Amino acid sequence: MKRYFFILMLVLILIFISCKQTLHRKEKIKISINDTTLHFKIHNFTIKILPYLDLAYSKEQKTFPNVKITDGEGIPLNLYRGKLFYHPVALSSYAFKVLNVFYTTKDTSLLLFTEKIAKKLVDYSMSLDTCLYYPYNTDFYLHGKEDKSNTMRAPWYSSMAQGQVLSLFSRLYEFTGDSIYITYSRKTFNSLTKIKNIMKDSLSPWFAIIDSAGYLWFEEYPQLPPNHTLNGMIFTLFGIYDYYRITKDSTALKFLRGGLTTIKHYLPLFRNEGDYSYYCLTHKVKSKSYHYVHISQLKELYKITGDKYFLQMAQLFEKDAENKND
Repeated sequence: MKRYFFILMLVLILIFISCKQTLHRKEKIKISINDTTLHFKIHNFTIKILPYLDLAYSKEQKTFPNVKITDGEGIPLNLYRGKLFYHPVALSSYAFKVLNVFYTTKDTSLLLFTEKIAKKLVDYSMSLDTCLYYPYNTDFYLHGKEDKSNTMRAPWYSSMAQGQVLSLFSRLYEFTGDSIYITYSRKTFNSLTKIKNIMKDSLSPWFAIIDSAGYLWFEEYPQLPPNHTLNGMIFTLFGIYDYYRITKDSTALKFLRGGLTTIKHYLPLFRNEGDYSYYCLTHKVKSKSYHYVHISQLKELYKITGDKYFLQMAQLFEKDAENKND
Protein backbone atom coordinates (compact mmCIF):
# COMPACT_ATOMS: atom_id res chain seq x y z
CA MET A 1 0.00 0.00 0.00
CA LYS A 2 2.81 2.39 0.87
CA ARG A 3 4.42 1.60 -2.46
CA TYR A 4 1.26 2.60 -4.39
CA PHE A 5 0.92 5.75 -2.30
CA PHE A 6 4.55 6.65 -3.11
CA ILE A 7 3.98 6.10 -6.84
CA LEU A 8 0.80 8.21 -6.75
CA MET A 9 2.59 11.10 -5.02
CA LEU A 10 5.46 10.92 -7.52
CA VAL A 11 3.04 11.10 -10.45
CA LEU A 12 1.25 14.11 -8.92
CA ILE A 13 4.56 15.93 -8.37
CA LEU A 14 5.61 15.31 -11.98
CA ILE A 15 2.26 16.59 -13.24
CA PHE A 16 2.62 19.75 -11.11
CA ILE A 17 6.13 20.44 -12.40
CA SER A 18 5.02 19.88 -16.00
CA CYS A 19 2.09 22.29 -15.64
CA LYS A 20 4.29 24.95 -14.02
CA GLN A 21 6.82 24.74 -16.83
CA THR A 22 4.05 24.97 -19.44
CA LEU A 23 2.97 28.32 -18.02
CA HIS A 24 6.39 29.84 -18.66
CA ARG A 25 7.45 28.36 -21.98
CA LYS A 26 6.71 29.54 -25.48
CA GLU A 27 4.31 27.21 -27.23
CA LYS A 28 4.30 26.33 -30.90
CA ILE A 29 0.75 26.98 -32.02
CA LYS A 30 -1.17 25.70 -34.98
CA ILE A 31 -3.14 28.19 -37.00
CA SER A 32 -5.18 27.56 -40.14
CA ILE A 33 -4.93 30.06 -43.00
CA ASN A 34 -6.58 29.16 -46.29
CA ASP A 35 -6.78 25.48 -45.29
CA THR A 36 -3.05 25.39 -44.52
CA THR A 37 -1.81 24.64 -41.02
CA LEU A 38 1.03 26.87 -39.86
CA HIS A 39 3.28 26.38 -36.87
CA PHE A 40 5.10 29.22 -35.14
CA LYS A 41 6.15 29.95 -31.60
CA ILE A 42 3.99 32.19 -29.49
CA HIS A 43 4.08 33.61 -25.99
CA ASN A 44 0.77 34.52 -24.39
CA PHE A 45 1.47 38.26 -24.09
CA THR A 46 -1.09 40.50 -22.43
CA ILE A 47 -2.38 42.96 -25.04
CA LYS A 48 -3.64 46.28 -23.69
CA ILE A 49 -6.12 48.48 -25.52
CA LEU A 50 -4.45 51.88 -25.44
CA PRO A 51 -6.08 55.32 -25.76
CA TYR A 52 -5.37 57.32 -28.92
CA LEU A 53 -2.54 59.45 -27.54
CA ASP A 54 -0.64 56.34 -26.35
CA LEU A 55 -0.67 54.77 -29.80
CA ALA A 56 2.32 54.76 -32.13
CA TYR A 57 2.45 57.89 -34.35
CA SER A 58 -0.12 59.72 -32.15
CA LYS A 59 0.34 62.97 -30.29
CA GLU A 60 -1.36 66.30 -29.79
CA GLN A 61 -0.28 68.74 -32.49
CA LYS A 62 -1.82 71.85 -34.02
CA THR A 63 0.08 72.00 -37.30
CA PHE A 64 1.53 69.56 -39.79
CA PRO A 65 4.47 70.17 -42.12
CA ASN A 66 4.07 71.45 -45.64
CA VAL A 67 5.13 69.06 -48.39
CA LYS A 68 7.38 70.33 -51.18
CA ILE A 69 6.04 68.06 -53.94
CA THR A 70 2.37 67.12 -54.32
CA ASP A 71 0.00 66.03 -57.04
CA GLY A 72 -2.96 68.11 -58.22
CA GLU A 73 -5.01 67.07 -55.17
CA GLY A 74 -2.36 68.07 -52.65
CA ILE A 75 -1.31 64.44 -52.04
CA PRO A 76 2.43 64.12 -51.27
CA LEU A 77 4.75 62.67 -53.90
CA ASN A 78 8.24 61.32 -53.27
CA LEU A 79 11.25 61.97 -55.46
CA TYR A 80 13.80 59.13 -55.56
CA ARG A 81 16.63 59.00 -58.08
CA GLY A 82 14.83 61.35 -60.43
CA LYS A 83 11.44 59.58 -60.31
CA LEU A 84 8.24 60.84 -58.68
CA PHE A 85 5.97 58.25 -57.10
CA TYR A 86 3.45 57.66 -54.33
CA HIS A 87 5.37 56.27 -51.34
CA PRO A 88 3.04 54.19 -49.13
CA VAL A 89 4.99 54.75 -45.91
CA ALA A 90 5.45 58.48 -46.58
CA LEU A 91 1.73 58.83 -47.40
CA SER A 92 0.57 57.02 -44.28
CA SER A 93 3.10 58.87 -42.09
CA TYR A 94 1.85 62.20 -43.41
CA ALA A 95 -1.76 61.11 -42.89
CA PHE A 96 -0.99 60.32 -39.21
CA LYS A 97 0.21 63.90 -38.74
CA VAL A 98 -2.93 65.32 -40.35
CA LEU A 99 -5.06 62.99 -38.22
CA ASN A 100 -3.24 64.18 -35.08
CA VAL A 101 -4.09 67.80 -35.91
CA PHE A 102 -7.71 66.79 -36.51
CA TYR A 103 -7.74 65.04 -33.12
CA THR A 104 -6.36 68.17 -31.44
CA THR A 105 -8.35 70.87 -33.27
CA LYS A 106 -11.49 68.97 -34.34
CA ASP A 107 -11.19 70.60 -37.76
CA THR A 108 -13.29 68.21 -39.87
CA SER A 109 -11.67 69.38 -43.11
CA LEU A 110 -8.51 67.62 -41.92
CA LEU A 111 -10.37 64.36 -41.44
CA LEU A 112 -11.66 64.67 -45.00
CA PHE A 113 -8.13 65.33 -46.24
CA THR A 114 -6.89 62.22 -44.39
CA GLU A 115 -9.62 60.24 -46.14
CA LYS A 116 -8.43 61.65 -49.46
CA ILE A 117 -4.93 60.32 -48.73
CA ALA A 118 -6.44 56.95 -47.82
CA LYS A 119 -8.38 56.89 -51.08
CA LYS A 120 -5.18 57.53 -53.02
CA LEU A 121 -3.56 54.54 -51.30
CA VAL A 122 -6.50 52.35 -52.34
CA ASP A 123 -6.62 53.75 -55.88
CA TYR A 124 -3.05 52.78 -56.68
CA SER A 125 -3.06 49.54 -54.67
CA MET A 126 -3.06 46.08 -56.22
CA SER A 127 -6.05 43.91 -55.38
CA LEU A 128 -5.45 40.16 -55.47
CA ASP A 129 -7.77 37.52 -54.04
CA THR A 130 -8.82 38.87 -50.61
CA CYS A 131 -5.84 41.20 -50.23
CA LEU A 132 -4.76 44.77 -50.95
CA TYR A 133 -1.09 45.53 -51.65
CA TYR A 134 0.55 48.97 -51.69
CA PRO A 135 3.45 49.01 -54.15
CA TYR A 136 6.72 50.87 -54.37
CA ASN A 137 6.84 51.75 -58.05
CA THR A 138 10.55 52.45 -58.17
CA ASP A 139 13.65 50.34 -57.62
CA PHE A 140 15.26 50.66 -54.19
CA TYR A 141 18.85 49.93 -53.18
CA LEU A 142 19.24 48.57 -49.66
CA HIS A 143 21.84 50.51 -47.69
CA GLY A 144 22.59 52.44 -50.88
CA LYS A 145 24.34 49.44 -52.47
CA GLU A 146 23.64 49.16 -56.19
CA ASP A 147 24.01 45.45 -56.73
CA LYS A 148 21.58 42.71 -57.64
CA SER A 149 21.37 41.10 -54.20
CA ASN A 150 20.53 44.42 -52.51
CA THR A 151 18.05 45.79 -55.04
CA MET A 152 14.28 45.70 -54.64
CA ARG A 153 12.85 45.79 -58.17
CA ALA A 154 9.67 47.74 -58.88
CA PRO A 155 6.96 47.04 -58.22
CA TRP A 156 7.89 45.69 -54.82
CA TYR A 157 5.97 45.41 -51.57
CA SER A 158 6.89 45.78 -47.91
CA SER A 159 5.39 44.54 -44.65
CA MET A 160 6.18 47.93 -43.13
CA ALA A 161 4.06 49.71 -45.74
CA GLN A 162 1.25 47.19 -45.24
CA GLY A 163 1.45 47.67 -41.48
CA GLN A 164 1.38 51.47 -41.55
CA VAL A 165 -1.49 51.59 -44.02
CA LEU A 166 -3.32 49.07 -41.82
CA SER A 167 -2.89 51.42 -38.84
CA LEU A 168 -4.24 54.31 -40.89
CA PHE A 169 -7.36 52.48 -42.09
CA SER A 170 -8.04 51.15 -38.58
CA ARG A 171 -7.90 54.65 -37.11
CA LEU A 172 -10.03 56.13 -39.86
CA TYR A 173 -12.69 53.58 -39.00
CA GLU A 174 -12.54 54.74 -35.38
CA PHE A 175 -12.93 58.40 -36.36
CA THR A 176 -15.51 58.03 -39.13
CA GLY A 177 -17.42 54.84 -38.33
CA ASP A 178 -17.40 54.11 -42.08
CA SER A 179 -17.39 50.33 -42.59
CA ILE A 180 -15.40 50.70 -45.82
CA TYR A 181 -12.32 51.14 -43.65
CA ILE A 182 -13.02 47.82 -41.95
CA THR A 183 -13.09 46.25 -45.41
CA TYR A 184 -9.80 47.91 -46.39
CA SER A 185 -8.27 46.96 -43.04
CA ARG A 186 -9.29 43.32 -43.39
CA LYS A 187 -7.88 43.06 -46.91
CA THR A 188 -4.64 44.69 -45.80
CA PHE A 189 -4.33 42.39 -42.80
CA ASN A 190 -5.02 39.36 -45.01
CA SER A 191 -1.90 40.24 -47.02
CA LEU A 192 0.24 39.96 -43.89
CA THR A 193 -0.84 36.36 -43.42
CA LYS A 194 0.95 35.40 -46.64
CA ILE A 195 3.65 33.07 -45.32
CA LYS A 196 6.51 32.41 -47.73
CA ASN A 197 7.11 28.90 -46.39
CA ILE A 198 3.74 27.61 -47.54
CA MET A 199 2.88 29.76 -50.55
CA LYS A 200 2.40 27.77 -53.74
CA ASP A 201 1.67 30.77 -55.97
CA SER A 202 5.02 32.46 -56.54
CA LEU A 203 3.33 35.41 -58.29
CA SER A 204 1.68 36.60 -55.06
CA PRO A 205 3.66 38.99 -52.85
CA TRP A 206 4.65 37.63 -49.46
CA PHE A 207 5.54 39.39 -46.21
CA ALA A 208 5.94 36.77 -43.52
CA ILE A 209 8.29 33.85 -43.08
CA ILE A 210 8.82 31.26 -40.36
CA ASP A 211 12.48 30.61 -39.62
CA SER A 212 14.07 27.23 -38.94
CA ALA A 213 13.60 27.68 -35.19
CA GLY A 214 9.86 28.24 -35.62
CA TYR A 215 9.74 32.03 -35.17
CA LEU A 216 7.47 34.26 -37.24
CA TRP A 217 9.03 37.22 -39.05
CA PHE A 218 7.52 40.09 -41.06
CA GLU A 219 9.91 41.37 -43.71
CA GLU A 220 10.25 45.03 -44.62
CA TYR A 221 12.23 43.88 -47.67
CA PRO A 222 10.78 40.50 -48.66
CA GLN A 223 13.61 38.59 -50.32
CA LEU A 224 15.57 35.40 -49.77
CA PRO A 225 17.55 35.02 -47.65
CA PRO A 226 15.45 37.30 -45.42
CA ASN A 227 17.04 40.42 -43.93
CA HIS A 228 15.08 40.47 -40.64
CA THR A 229 14.87 44.28 -40.39
CA LEU A 230 13.95 45.32 -36.85
CA ASN A 231 12.18 48.65 -37.35
CA GLY A 232 10.09 47.38 -40.28
CA MET A 233 9.08 44.29 -38.30
CA ILE A 234 7.87 46.37 -35.36
CA PHE A 235 6.03 48.91 -37.53
CA THR A 236 4.22 45.93 -39.06
CA LEU A 237 3.22 44.76 -35.58
CA PHE A 238 1.84 48.22 -34.79
CA GLY A 239 -0.49 47.80 -37.76
CA ILE A 240 -1.63 44.36 -36.68
CA TYR A 241 -2.15 45.72 -33.17
CA ASP A 242 -4.35 48.56 -34.47
CA TYR A 243 -6.38 46.08 -36.49
CA TYR A 244 -6.79 43.85 -33.44
CA ARG A 245 -7.87 46.85 -31.34
CA ILE A 246 -10.86 47.60 -33.57
CA THR A 247 -11.86 44.05 -34.51
CA LYS A 248 -10.68 41.75 -31.69
CA ASP A 249 -9.88 39.33 -34.53
CA SER A 250 -8.44 36.10 -33.09
CA THR A 251 -6.14 35.47 -36.05
CA ALA A 252 -4.71 38.99 -35.74
CA LEU A 253 -4.06 38.35 -32.05
CA LYS A 254 -2.12 35.17 -32.85
CA PHE A 255 0.00 36.87 -35.49
CA LEU A 256 0.61 39.82 -33.15
CA ARG A 257 1.71 37.56 -30.31
CA GLY A 258 3.80 35.50 -32.71
CA GLY A 259 5.65 38.60 -33.90
CA LEU A 260 6.16 39.86 -30.34
CA THR A 261 7.57 36.47 -29.39
CA THR A 262 10.09 36.73 -32.22
CA ILE A 263 11.18 40.26 -31.22
CA LYS A 264 11.66 39.24 -27.59
CA HIS A 265 13.71 36.19 -28.57
CA TYR A 266 16.00 37.84 -31.14
CA LEU A 267 16.34 41.36 -29.75
CA PRO A 268 19.73 40.68 -28.09
CA LEU A 269 21.17 39.89 -31.55
CA PHE A 270 20.37 43.42 -32.71
CA ARG A 271 22.12 45.01 -29.76
CA ASN A 272 25.75 46.17 -29.78
CA GLU A 273 26.79 46.94 -26.24
CA GLY A 274 28.17 50.48 -26.10
CA ASP A 275 27.31 51.08 -29.76
CA TYR A 276 24.37 51.56 -32.10
CA SER A 277 22.09 48.62 -32.86
CA TYR A 278 21.94 46.72 -36.13
CA TYR A 279 19.40 47.80 -38.73
CA CYS A 280 18.93 44.18 -39.82
CA LEU A 281 20.50 40.84 -38.99
CA THR A 282 21.73 40.00 -42.50
CA HIS A 283 23.88 43.02 -43.34
CA LYS A 284 24.77 44.03 -39.75
CA VAL A 285 24.75 47.73 -40.65
CA LYS A 286 24.76 50.00 -37.58
CA SER A 287 22.51 53.04 -37.79
CA LYS A 288 22.42 55.97 -35.38
CA SER A 289 19.06 57.28 -36.59
CA TYR A 290 17.37 53.87 -36.53
CA HIS A 291 18.90 53.12 -33.12
CA TYR A 292 16.65 55.86 -31.71
CA VAL A 293 13.73 54.53 -33.73
CA HIS A 294 14.30 51.15 -32.08
CA ILE A 295 14.26 52.77 -28.65
CA SER A 296 10.91 54.49 -29.20
CA GLN A 297 9.45 51.33 -30.73
CA LEU A 298 10.50 49.17 -27.77
CA LYS A 299 8.89 51.66 -25.39
CA GLU A 300 5.70 51.39 -27.42
CA LEU A 301 5.81 47.59 -27.21
CA TYR A 302 6.08 47.96 -23.44
CA LYS A 303 2.92 50.10 -23.45
CA ILE A 304 1.08 47.54 -25.55
CA THR A 305 2.12 44.46 -23.57
CA GLY A 306 3.20 45.67 -20.12
CA ASP A 307 6.19 43.33 -20.53
CA LYS A 308 9.08 45.02 -18.71
CA TYR A 309 11.63 43.26 -20.92
CA PHE A 310 10.88 45.67 -23.77
CA LEU A 311 11.33 48.69 -21.47
CA GLN A 312 14.55 47.29 -20.03
CA MET A 313 15.96 46.71 -23.50
CA ALA A 314 14.96 50.24 -24.54
CA GLN A 315 16.88 51.55 -21.54
CA LEU A 316 19.92 49.44 -22.44
CA PHE A 317 19.79 50.80 -25.99
CA GLU A 318 19.69 54.33 -24.52
CA LYS A 319 22.79 53.60 -22.44
CA ASP A 320 24.52 52.17 -25.49
CA ALA A 321 23.87 55.46 -27.31
CA GLU A 322 25.15 57.50 -24.36
CA ASN A 323 28.38 55.50 -24.28
CA LYS A 324 28.89 55.71 -28.02
CA ASN A 325 31.70 58.04 -29.07
CA ASP A 326 30.89 59.43 -32.52
